[in-house]
Amino acid sequence: MLMDIACPAELLRIEQAEFGDGRRLAYLTFLNETDKLITAVSGRMTLLGAGSGAVEFRQICFEAISAPPGEKFTCHLPLDDFPLFDTAEISLEHVSFAADAPWALSTRRLMDCTPPPLNEGPERVALVALAGRDTVCFPERRDALWICVCGRYNRWRWPACRRCGRVRDEVLARFTPARVLKEYQAAVQVFRAQDQQRLIEKAELAAEEKARVQAQKAEFRAKTAKKKAHKKRVALRERRVVSVATGVLVLSLLIWGAIQLFGSLGGEPPENAAPTPGVDYLDAL
Repeated sequence: MLMDIACPAELLRIEQAEFGDGRRLAYLTFLNETDKLITAVSGRMTLLGAGSGAVEFRQICFEAISAPPGEKFTCHLPLDDFPLFDTAEISLEHVSFAADAPWALSTRRLMDCTPPPLNEGPERVALVALAGRDTVCFPERRDALWICVCGRYNRWRWPACRRCGRVRDEVLARFTPARVLKEYQAAVQVFRAQDQQRLIEKAELAAEEKARVQAQKAEFRAKTAKKKAHKKRVALRERRVVSVATGVLVLSLLIWGAIQLFGSLGGEPPENAAPTPGVDYLDAL
């Protein structure tokens, strides 16, 4: 993509929305890369299709903006008369400030700012893992420019990336292919060791939990057996008491019956029994 790296604002992303009444709206998020308040931006918008081919070119202009220095700002663009497109690129041509002279694009400063290629493989995996998800290339210096891992071309005199804010010297020193692979492999080893330690700790916790559960079960079984033994002793004691009481009662009945039987056979008549009248033979004569 051709761009002027000195442009005070940069398009970060574009999102589209379609409403129920058929209206379409685009949300364009820019970054104010200066220490000034931006009040308006305008430029050339390239609409790209599914195959990244250009669908159409449009001139756009956003006014009455109040974009703080170093902050992101979003502009709304109605798409009612726009053809369908997947994404877009914007080359800003004019940027106005609140209290400073406006910035205007110079075709002499245009240059191809396509990031260096980053092929699939271990190096890409390592770089993205260490530098972040916005990583698109290895950093490098090109004469008076330096390219950040985010793909942004910066002037060499800029100590930090105008897009992501990464520090130039730290980025160029740390994210070389050899150092990235070495640091990534060391990080992988640490991660594996930590993961192994987590597995060991997890196994130990599982063993402790199993032992605790088994101890609880054993304690429960012991309490259950103790309760059963106690119930058996109580039941046995109750049966013994009932047996003794029954025996005493039976013995008492037997004794009472014997007393009644033998007393009625050899004893004196009861005192209240009426006497038998005698016969006086003399009176009869």
